[in-house]
Amino acid sequence: MKLSKKLLPAILFFTIIVLNTYGQGATVAPSRLFFSASPGSSETQTLRVTNSTSTNQAYAISFSDFEPEGNKGKTRMMQHGESVHSLKSNITATPNFFELGPGETQEINVAINLANVPEANQVKWGSVVVRLARERQPGENGNQMGFGIMETFQLVVYVFQTPPAVNLKRAEITGFEKNKNDKGENGLLMTVDNTGEAILNCASYVELTSYSTGKVDRIGVKAFTMLPDSEREVFFALPDTLNAGKYSALGVIDFGSREEIEAAELELNVE
Repeated sequence: MKLSKKLLPAILFFTIIVLNTYGQGATVAPSRLFFSASPGSSETQTLRVTNSTSTNQAYAISFSDFEPEGNKGKTRMMQHGESVHSLKSNITATPNFFELGPGETQEINVAINLANVPEANQVKWGSVVVRLARERQPGENGNQMGFGIMETFQLVVYVFQTPPAVNLKRAEITGFEKNKNDKGENGLLMTVDNTGEAILNCASYVELTSYSTGKVDRIGVKAFTMLPDSEREVFFALPDTLNAGKYSALGVIDFGSREEIEAAELELNVE
């Protein structure tokens, strides 16, 4: 069911904490970049790479494409330019190779450049790949990035581009039920479809209201991104401290619309 945001002001006051992406030898922030460039224009955002080791390190920047794999929030990496939504001809990073001392940070200018053509009114997505590089030693094998250089690991930052003309944001909860996760934990499983044209930056949670006491417990918030025509399952584990009894469970997803949110309700018996 659709709910007006004016009717539920309390749910709007949440904080989404974007955690840095950690890896062996670097910290990269933020983990996602959202662009809204118009056809014929450019937009630049900043990516920060920090050397988290105790030695000097060299880093190389490249790009790749990806697509959703299933409905669990996983992605499949693709060759740059393979996807029909690829940012291959539109994205640049400056600098694309640099060295850092221990604890030093490099700011990377990631730019989206769009020609004034009809194709620029389509949503696009891809990723910035940060690779730790080191000199290639005699007799070593590995993925060569250039003469005498090999990669040792990589970190991925997802990039999303939504032109202002693509403003139809719509999501639908197609399933909301009691279930168990892979760990055997009891909880509530919500299934969400992106039925609009835009890339959705979503936040979802569940409110449990006790029929006997009226107490309200909130589970979440869980933040995620949905591409057009994709489906996502979100699992909310029930707290071990939840008292036995009957509850009204309200599952909510805020998908970025200024007017509406999507909600589903069910009755829940906790034993």
